[in-house]
Amino acid sequence: MADASCRILCTGDLHLGRYPSRTQSRDRAWAVDSAWADTVSYAVEQAVDVVALTGDVVDDQNKRYEALGPLQRGLRRLEEASIPVVAVAGNHDFDALPRLAEMVEAEHFHLLGRGGEWSTVTVAPEGRSPVQFVGWSFREAHEQDAPVESFPDGRLRDDAPTVGLLHADLNAPESVYAPVSLGALRQCPVSAWLLGHIHAPSLRDDRSPLVLYPGSLQPLDPSEPGPHGLWRVEVVPDGTSTAVQLPRAPLRYEHLEVDVDAIDDEGAVEAAVTDAMRDRLRTAREEGSRVQYQKDGVPASPPSMPPPGHRGRYHMSLRDLLAGTEDSERALVDAILQEARSLHRDLERKERSLRRLRRDEVEAVLRRICDRAPTLEDGSPTETKDGST
Repeated sequence: MADASCRILCTGDLHLGRYPSRTQSRDRAWAVDSAWADTVSYAVEQAVDVVALTGDVVDDQNKRYEALGPLQRGLRRLEEASIPVVAVAGNHDFDALPRLAEMVEAEHFHLLGRGGEWSTVTVAPEGRSPVQFVGWSFREAHEQDAPVESFPDGRLRDDAPTVGLLHADLNAPESVYAPVSLGALRQCPVSAWLLGHIHAPSLRDDRSPLVLYPGSLQPLDPSEPGPHGLWRVEVVPDGTSTAVQLPRAPLRYEHLEVDVDAIDDEGAVEAAVTDAMRDRLRTAREEGSRVQYQKDGVPASPPSMPPPGHRGRYHMSLRDLLAGTEDSERALVDAILQEARSLHRDLERKERSLRRLRRDEVEAVLRRICDRAPTLEDGSPTETKDGST
């Protein structure tokens, strides 16, 4: 049906060429190029109408050759499936992405807004409503002017809904990364804004026009906690749009706080930390992250609580929990494990301080006893009648 909605698979801030930091493993499944390959596979499997990339596809200029292979393989596969790709360049790839666009062999790859000039392209999926995309790209690493000031209202089609692509800093007027305001975006005649630059996924406004930061496809460091992945955006012929997050990232960072100040028993600390870990994993599963316990490659129940009172068994249980989790999901446990180790370091410091305190107390008592004991002129202790000293 020609009036069916256009299905857009949106992501941004891939930073091809980067690898997530502070992970104990160098599992290739966590590399950004693997997450991009998964995105391509999902787009083909779901037969989406278009893939939208909101800038910083490449990490920086020095990484463009490393990014060329993964980017070209993905674009070629999408082209074979007749899925066009629309993109804009951000502050990290303002120079690299235009060069890559000239190097890749993909007719259906459209880089919008080159040289800081707004440009458009219309995608007309067979049997679905056409959608016009309008986008603006960075010219330099820093852009202090607001790009919406030159938005091309008069050049837009009036017979199809429009989706805007922009790599920009929202509601940050002093920013040097293309500052824009929510109010200015809402005044533009578009059905949806798909933004890049902010790595935290966020649907800033679900009214028309929808304003979405899809966030980084793959979290790159612990400052990017929570679920990451793709967003499915649908635009109907009347311009109404909706967005749903698809948390497919194989890596997830989490910060876990466990209050152990009131706990004196080591076994109780172990139980509190392990319980908190299991609760966080359960929450991640409910949020849609692909967390699954496995044993010998077969889904299994989570490992049981370790017996209290033995730190070695406690750490072994954490390692078992890490090993028992699906390879592509270990990072969630990895991040929590780091917090657990930090807690244990605090506990060990408390124990050492307590031992020093007790030793100091004993030495003080001995000094007082010695000070009160009668001595000879040469400093030797005197002998009592029963021969004791």
